[in-house]
Amino acid sequence: MTPSSPADTDNNGSAELDYLFDVSVGRAIDHPEGHAFVEWFAEVAPLVAPPFAARLTGDDDERRSGLCMLGRLLWNRIPHPDNHFRPRPLP
Repeated sequence: MTPSSPADTDNNGSAELDYLFDVSVGRAIDHPEGHAFVEWFAEVAPLVAPPFAARLTGDDDERRSGLCMLGRLLWNRIPHPDNHFRPRPLP
């Protein structure tokens, strides 16, 4: 099943964040390399969930660092099929 696009639900920003998480879980399962996922998340999050990304403060490096941290937190909690549906945290 493919997640619906954010425009299919609401316009207050929560739909974009839900969509970002849906897409991120699919990406983590299809591409099981944690560090690459974190970099991917930092690039994609502002494009998929602009209202969420707009709330991050600081300069570009600080915002990217925050997105990388969130990507790492998300990765560390996603159950991976190739790991008996348990998370595979990054060190």
